[in-house]
Amino acid sequence: MYKYLIYSSYSAGYEFATKIKKTREILILAPNNTPLKALYENQFKKKLHLFSDIKDPNLLEIIKEYQPDFIVSCVFSEKIPNNHIEQAKILAVNIHPSSLPEIRTGDSSFWNILLEDKTYTVTMHVLTAKWDSGDIIFSDTLKLQPHETKLSIIYNFRYYMRDNAERFQKALEKALLNKSDFLQAAVI
Repeated sequence: MYKYLIYSSYSAGYEFATKIKKTREILILAPNNTPLKALYENQFKKKLHLFSDIKDPNLLEIIKEYQPDFIVSCVFSEKIPNNHIEQAKILAVNIHPSSLPEIRTGDSSFWNILLEDKTYTVTMHVLTAKWDSGDIIFSDTLKLQPHETKLSIIYNFRYYMRDNAERFQKALEKALLNKSDFLQAAVI
């Protein structure tokens, strides 16, 4: 069984973790100040580690001890340190709710509205030392509704992840079958 380490602060990561925990081993890392702290604690109990500083050396030790196959950052607004990314036995990815390389930032939903986009792209890409710069593995374009707000995008993205978590999981695991053809293998 694959082991997933999931960085999340918001509801989309919660939905992803809730969906895949039925068939995969998971550990969630979330900041102490996440607005979903009580929800995470109730749902994941011992599969959750809350932290106050992502650069805390104890956090790295927890990751090393867990030995994740996959690291998934799901709408996580902090830059994940490279020494964390390197702990993934197979692959570390970010699920990002906007188009790449156009919108590289930890708070990307805001830009889709500011730029008055008609759509936004959910992108899963390889995590690298440089912010939002890794190869794109999977993307999906969604329509923005009139009068969309940052909050409504976050809310809708939660349900998108609930309904599509298994697609993202399959894209990651399918890529293992043929690493030399990684990007093509991830197309579902």
